[in-house]
Amino acid sequence: MKLFSRRISLTPLLAALLLVVGACSKQRESYHGVNVMSDSELVAVYERDGYDEVFIVDRDGSEVAHYLLIDKADSIPQGIPEDATVIRTPLSNVIADSEVYASAMEELGEIEKISGVFDGAFFTSPEIAKRLKNGRIKDLGKPSSPDIEAVMALGPEAILVSYFKGMETQNIDKIGVPIIKMFDLQESTPLARAEWIKFIGKLFGKEEAADSIYDSVATKYNDLSANKNTKNIPPKVLVDLMYEGVWYAPGHNSYQGALIADAGGRIFTPAENSGYTINLSPEQALLYGADADVWLIKHYGDEASLRALLEADPVYRQLRPYNSGEIYFVDTSQSSLFRDFPFHPEKLLEDYRAIFTGDTTATLQYFKELPFPEEKQKKR
Repeated sequence: MKLFSRRISLTPLLAALLLVVGACSKQRESYHGVNVMSDSELVAVYERDGYDEVFIVDRDGSEVAHYLLIDKADSIPQGIPEDATVIRTPLSNVIADSEVYASAMEELGEIEKISGVFDGAFFTSPEIAKRLKNGRIKDLGKPSSPDIEAVMALGPEAILVSYFKGMETQNIDKIGVPIIKMFDLQESTPLARAEWIKFIGKLFGKEEAADSIYDSVATKYNDLSANKNTKNIPPKVLVDLMYEGVWYAPGHNSYQGALIADAGGRIFTPAENSGYTINLSPEQALLYGADADVWLIKHYGDEASLRALLEADPVYRQLRPYNSGEIYFVDTSQSSLFRDFPFHPEKLLEDYRAIFTGDTTATLQYFKELPFPEEKQKKR
């Protein structure tokens, strides 16, 4: 089994403003305008007279990107910020480097606007797969070695990129097409990341539809969280597998940590290590997680069984869930999990809540219980 993963200087005034944006995203109105984002900490969208101004920032407030969204039917206003990238909206021809954004466009009814994607073989959406097969969407290969000529031949108006600081854009930034740096993966809470659909809605002139989707998601997520598992001792939750001798575990301030807490569980890493990701040795993983109540595993296409776990690493035998039977897995090569949960965390929260409460009447959307040999009797 293996874990599947994809693994500028500012003026003092603007820097101070961006720090406020990052730290006080709940404050919707200021002299700077009205921020339509209510939960996101890393993107702010301000509605101006004749355009929208978008700031994308890192957790420390430093700028990642600065965009001006100007309707194609309008002339470019005078006096706009010179350091911002202008994007003429609504976009009608884009390349998406991730199925996450392609799926959001599909939900918004904008799938026709996708002309190309990267890593098309990993896309699980039936409609996108069909369009890749019939050539309506072009597979541009790996983002690490893109076919620049093929990208240019599509004539995209923008390229949506799942961005991280220090990322190499492999010369795509030199062909004159705006790169939209989607920094949503760095958000620390599920609703903060889900709200980025509002930004996508702005790009395609689908603000009302995007707002409606997000409002529905937030309402259901908050309702599920309010009715989470209320056991006196929340179940300790072990997440994923070791990779090359390291267990990359979520911290308490991470997206995964927030999702598990909102479902009524507790992450297996120690509370004092409250960062976003914690790198544990096998010994540390056993120290903190051997007594876990539940084990959640994401894998890609490999066999899911107790035998396969032991073949991957015998140390797994020392984990309580291995012996109790409380192991749940999702095969991401078949599941829509990765394309769903960024903008629909309420769906994953529903699975977690059912698992943590032991609700056997619930139908899990993504996870399945790992087959447990009959000769072993579940201890929980």
